[in-house]
Amino acid sequence: MMLIFLEFIILTITGHSDRFALNDSITSVCAGMLSQCFKFGGRAIAIFGYIWIWENFRIIELPLNIAWIWGICLITQDFVYYLGHRAIHEAGFFWGLHTIHHSSQYFNLSTALRQAAIQAWEIIENIF
Repeated sequence: MMLIFLEFIILTITGHSDRFALNDSITSVCAGMLSQCFKFGGRAIAIFGYIWIWENFRIIELPLNIAWIWGICLITQDFVYYLGHRAIHEAGFFWGLHTIHHSSQYFNLSTALRQAAIQAWEIIENIF
């Protein structure tokens, strides 16, 4: 919130106040807070699902004390994130859930908080 306020001050001082609207920023912050409420509940449910799948269906168990395994896991997770986000932008159903994030007239820090209550990425991410 402090960075959003700082951005507002800088835009005002530099004469770019047309790149910021208070009502748009409030909408973004409120949408972000609502999405966090839903995310909290969804993550709590997902944790139990992950535990159950891990205990019953795991194929391999990787050792946690080898650095290159952490690197491979990091790259794999990043690639899966990319695929999921790309699917959100290209598949109609997922785009319908994600479009609120791209609905602001302004491109500023508060826009990053503008997330849907039911996020398409959460649906895809929980599959993996």
